[in-house]
Amino acid sequence: MIIGTSPNGVFIVNEKTGAIRWKLKGNFFGIAHDHYLEQTIVAERVDDGTILHSFKNINRQGSKIKFTEVLDVHQINCTSGIWGTHIILTDTKRNRIILYELPKKRITIGSISINTEEDIHHVNAVLKQPLWNSNFYVGLNNKGTSESQVMVINECEQSVDELITLKGIYHTHDLEPYQGDILISASHQGFVYSFNKKEPLFYTGDVWTRGLTVAPEGIWVGYSAVSPRSSRQDPNLKNSINLFSHHKFELIKSIEIPEVGQINDLIYIPKEEM
Repeated sequence: MIIGTSPNGVFIVNEKTGAIRWKLKGNFFGIAHDHYLEQTIVAERVDDGTILHSFKNINRQGSKIKFTEVLDVHQINCTSGIWGTHIILTDTKRNRIILYELPKKRITIGSISINTEEDIHHVNAVLKQPLWNSNFYVGLNNKGTSESQVMVINECEQSVDELITLKGIYHTHDLEPYQGDILISASHQGFVYSFNKKEPLFYTGDVWTRGLTVAPEGIWVGYSAVSPRSSRQDPNLKNSINLFSHHKFELIKSIEIPEVGQINDLIYIPKEEM
């Protein structure tokens, strides 16, 4: 199944039949799945912070955790390994990332730069893959005023190893692992970008590209109509999720998501895990 988030709620798609149903209503952004704890986590934006909703069964309401420290949350990520189990959140409004350790319920605040009270770099994506190495990756959108960047942070030393500028790429979202590479949405330019090759992997067309997830049948990409921020909750926007094949990256299928507003994030979860 595909689970997606939007300003109008969390939706679930049967990718084989195209059937759609709603899980939660509200303004949601980041979504992650922790295979170790067997739970899915979605981040809801509220006026005074962020609420994480976690559930093991898609048909039941799960637990909630509220963070007043996190504002304008974007992508989130879960990681389990020798350093423990963490939920990593992007605190975009304050230009930093937050690590929430389970089950100790301990919060660690990490700054992206000296000024952590202003959205300078528009920190909007985070990826940690413990099987690769000790690094995690942070996407800096830079609000389109300069080229997007990816910050590589050494988890062991809590230091920045690299700051990689994506030449000619603006308004990026998503960091999605893919066959030893990392996929990035080049949202305004309408393509999916290869971090390793430093070039477009495939084009999506004249749409706002946001939300990436890898499934056995291919790569699912969220399409949203290009619209001003004030209109992104509009239920009349014609938005969809779209499947591209592995290897040739050909468009296989498109499923329109009615009344969704902008598509913010996507995740594929095998049915047996839910």
